[in-house]
Amino acid sequence: MRKFRVLHQPTSAARSSFRLVEDPSGREVEWANRFLDRECLRRVAELTLRTYANGLLQFLRWCKGAVLDDVESGGASGSQRNVARCRVAGCL
Repeated sequence: MRKFRVLHQPTSAARSSFRLVEDPSGREVEWANRFLDRECLRRVAELTLRTYANGLLQFLRWCKGAVLDDVESGGASGSQRNVARCRVAGCL
């Protein structure tokens, strides 16, 4: 089962210090971290970056829940649209 978390690693000014990674592999969620890096370049506050990272983490967890709901119901639920959105977003 895929689990995600936010890491805080102080870095240079060109990269966000908050990274979304997959446990236990430690592989980064590239699309989310690119977004955080761009916001860092825009010079948003550190607290704002942390808030964005936690919001993206909640989105990833929601996507995972949408998939589980769809699988448990045999694919007949209304969550199929949500699953498709998650696949488009690249989090599945």
